[in-house]
Amino acid sequence: MVSGAAVARSWGDKVVEYMTNQLHFSSTDYIVQLLNPGWGINPMAFLVSSFSVALLLAGIKESKQVTNFMSAAKVLLVASMCIYGFFFFHRENWTPLLPFGLSGTLRGSTSAFFGYIGYDEICCLAGEAKNPRENLPKAVLWVIAIVTILSMTASVSLIGMQPYTNISDTSGFPSAFQWNGRVVASQVFAVCL
Repeated sequence: MVSGAAVARSWGDKVVEYMTNQLHFSSTDYIVQLLNPGWGINPMAFLVSSFSVALLLAGIKESKQVTNFMSAAKVLLVASMCIYGFFFFHRENWTPLLPFGLSGTLRGSTSAFFGYIGYDEICCLAGEAKNPRENLPKAVLWVIAIVTILSMTASVSLIGMQPYTNISDTSGFPSAFQWNGRVVASQVFAVCL
């Protein structure tokens, strides 16, 4: 529940950032104030959470189909962002290599670890596996390995595209593509993320 709420909140923040940065809405526009009222409630996060609950209530078969589709789409999206991002790689962005030292690296790794929350959901589906004792550990290890490789590749690609001081906290790749003059790619990845 906590990880789902954090993801929903992040998604809601990205919608507001997309509207202000990509669609050039002003922070005083009614729609932006409606989506980001500034008093603790995020309506887009509420919609994402409500949709997720409705999907879970619809049944495990429907949830599994949507989860499989979304997982495949997300892996393809991240892989394509990384590959396309390497075309705009600037080696000078890697200097200095560790600008915040070891403490900054450890802080970043603890934040990145948040991306691994949710593997407990795999265990909830263990009852649906044909041979959970054998297949579940293999599935978890494969998923962790794939996510780790994708995360590391995305980090290398993003830092190569844009200096670390200019990387956006909420939508790194879309702003990096815009930084490199690829507005269409920025728009596509902003909508898809």
